[in-house]
Amino acid sequence: MVGRTYLESSIARVAPPAGLVETVLAETGPDAGIEAISRYIVQRIRRELENVEVISLDGWIMSSTEAQLCGLAALDIMA
Repeated sequence: MVGRTYLESSIARVAPPAGLVETVLAETGPDAGIEAISRYIVQRIRRELENVEVISLDGWIMSSTEAQLCGLAALDIMA
C-alpha cells in the first residue's frame, strides 16, 4: 500500500524507484553480491534517517530510499 502511494506521489517523479536501482549499481558495482548491496542499502537508509532526510507517505515517515524500495515492490506486484 505504501509503495503504491509512493508511485502516485509527486515525490516518485523526482526520485523514481528505477533511479534507486541505477544508483545502487553505480555505487556498489555491477558485480556486487546480495550481501554488499544489502549493506549499502542499510547504510544509505541509516544515513538518511540520521540526517532527518525523510518523507511522509500516508502517515508513514521513512527515508527516500525506503520509499523507493516500497515503490519497487509495488511495481513488481502491479506487473
